[in-house]
Amino acid sequence: MADKKTKPETAETEEKPKHPGGRPKAGITKREFERLLKLNPTSEEVSACFGVHRATLHRWCRDTYGESFATLLKQSSGTYKISVRRKLDRLADKSAAAAIFLSKNILGFSDNPAPAPSGEERAQFSRALHKAAKLWGEHEGSQEDSQATEDDE
Repeated sequence: MADKKTKPETAETEEKPKHPGGRPKAGITKREFERLLKLNPTSEEVSACFGVHRATLHRWCRDTYGESFATLLKQSSGTYKISVRRKLDRLADKSAAAAIFLSKNILGFSDNPAPAPSGEERAQFSRALHKAAKLWGEHEGSQEDSQATEDDE
């Protein structure tokens, strides 16, 4: 059995790089990802930009930042909202529709103001107010009586 072939020790067999296996890493970069977040995109939009599945994006966010995509988006949305409000405020000088939108959404104005109370509602409120005033007067009177007795002693 001297004919048994053995592999010669050569440089080839010494340090061959191993194939990593699996799919190549997703091409998501922190710089591009952070730039996209400033636009307040959905996870579907970011996934499409990088050509990866949504689950891959969410896993990458957890691995890279230790946070979920939703948390990262919420953290970055503050500057986006400020930017939008600033632009909308400038637009309101030229556009009545933008001014109305700001009035409703920022100042709380409404097209449908609260209806005025009916005659019966006003009467009920008036009776309740008079009753409260009467009770308050009785309460005030009892406090004055107790102070007068303290002064006499």
